[in-house]
Amino acid sequence: MKIKIDFEKIISIVAVIFWMGVIFSFSTQNGKQSGNLSGEVIHWIVKIFNPDFETLSADKQATIISGWQFFVRKAAHFSEYAVLGMLTANSVRLYTQKTWLKLILPMIFSALYSVSDEIHQFFVPERACSIRDMALDTAGAVTGVLIFTCFYALIRKIRNSKHKTR
Repeated sequence: MKIKIDFEKIISIVAVIFWMGVIFSFSTQNGKQSGNLSGEVIHWIVKIFNPDFETLSADKQATIISGWQFFVRKAAHFSEYAVLGMLTANSVRLYTQKTWLKLILPMIFSALYSVSDEIHQFFVPERACSIRDMALDTAGAVTGVLIFTCFYALIRKIRNSKHKTR
């Protein structure tokens, strides 16, 4: 009896689990750590677009960073769940031929993970459970699933057209 190992399926599941771990690790940061990380990201981005940023006073730098905190934190929520949606959509596509399942399962899975993640944050010092963040995470996941589905369909269409011309 020979066992066939499908490495593509294994790698796709490992990628989803790894990314869930990344999200979880961000959620374990207390409020101060999370704010500092956001501040570092903003500092890095602002320096790219404003090379003179370092010459500004500490107060002016802090004001700029503070002004971008909300946007960057929400963009991070959206983005990390968009990636989860893409990875989950890739994994689900390997297990089913039904188009509606390829769309719905990754969205539901990602939304449920968002709920569990926000509940987890409730128990982390200086963090909170936010329905708004759950909605934003879910919107990110839905966007990720749709982006993956469109790109995958485009790639298949290109591959099929190349095979027809040969």
